[in-house]
Amino acid sequence: MENIEATLLALHNDLLAAIRGGRNAVLDDTIADAAIAVLPSGVIEKEEIVRQMTSAESAFQSGKVEDMKVLVLTEDCGLVTCRTMSSMKGETPVDAFITAVYVKMKGTWKAAFSQQTPCEPQRPLI
Repeated sequence: MENIEATLLALHNDLLAAIRGGRNAVLDDTIADAAIAVLPSGVIEKEEIVRQMTSAESAFQSGKVEDMKVLVLTEDCGLVTCRTMSSMKGETPVDAFITAVYVKMKGTWKAAFSQQTPCEPQRPLI
């Protein structure tokens, strides 16, 4: 039986590595055709997701991922959350929480949804 949590962790790590490496083929294979991403700047679809992740203007210079967690929803659906700190060529470093939803389609896991939420400085709850 498939260990869905391990599968999704590996897939998400592979996707992050493909983004850092500008590997279009991996991104195109891993991201579902009907995928959307919700960013602070708006909602984008697969073609724009891949373009933004692989363009020379947004080339990653460094990145760090922490607090990665998986929530298995069904045997064909799960979500991964993590915090990313990255810097891109010529831009202010980005510190954000990422939530990605993966769906198993025809036996293959695909990234179907992603949400990026900028992090705020830590504040006490009280």
